[in-house]
Amino acid sequence: MNEQQMIDLVQAGIDGELAADEQDELAQLLESSAEARELHAQLAGVAAVLGRAEPLEPPADLHARIMGSIELPAPRRRWFSFGQAGAPGPLGYGLAAVAGAIFTFAALTVVDTPFGPDDTRDMVGTIAPVAATRVGAERFDAAAGRGSLELYRLEDGGYRLDVAVDASSSLDWRIDLDGSGLVLSELTSLQGQPGRVDWPQGRILGEDDTTVRLSAALQADPSADAVNIARVGWVLSADGTTVHRGGLTAD
Repeated sequence: MNEQQMIDLVQAGIDGELAADEQDELAQLLESSAEARELHAQLAGVAAVLGRAEPLEPPADLHARIMGSIELPAPRRRWFSFGQAGAPGPLGYGLAAVAGAIFTFAALTVVDTPFGPDDTRDMVGTIAPVAATRVGAERFDAAAGRGSLELYRLEDGGYRLDVAVDASSSLDWRIDLDGSGLVLSELTSLQGQPGRVDWPQGRILGEDDTTVRLSAALQADPSADAVNIARVGWVLSADGTTVHRGGLTAD
């Protein structure tokens, strides 16, 4: 047993905090060690003096004196205080509210801004189409109007065909997939009000609506050996006369 353990054991015995086995240990220690007996006598004398002392009540102003002696650190200078060491609390909350309103208005303005038909290829997130890679495109620009035909390969192995037509007059047009190894699956989106949509033949009768946007899902033809992108095309006509016939050019 080291010195500190001896002191702790003797002190606990004087304080009456020992269990039965510890009391036996203390008795053996006092019997075998003169140093322990001397220490026990000294501590017992101190305990006797303290036991005879009258308990004192703390001063009535003790709490106030303690609290008054506590010094809190000075408040740090605010980074934006309108020339004062510290702006009033309500003003700070007001500034936060104004900043929040400006940020919200700016965010809503950006979100509500319409995107062009080609902008979605650079978008990410849930409002963008499924990740796709453009594999071919074809464009025309003639007196009858202009337009584009774009084919995308999707991550799941399917295809998406995006079509845009801006005509100067009524145009009828048809998607031509003969020999491409692809077949039309479904019309996934349509903007504009063409006179007639003949689906799944892929024929659109423009009539009075000269601006049309559409996206169509394509899938591989089970009877075809391979997909031939160059055979994906379209035919545009006005009053029964063909004004444009074209096919995709691979990217």
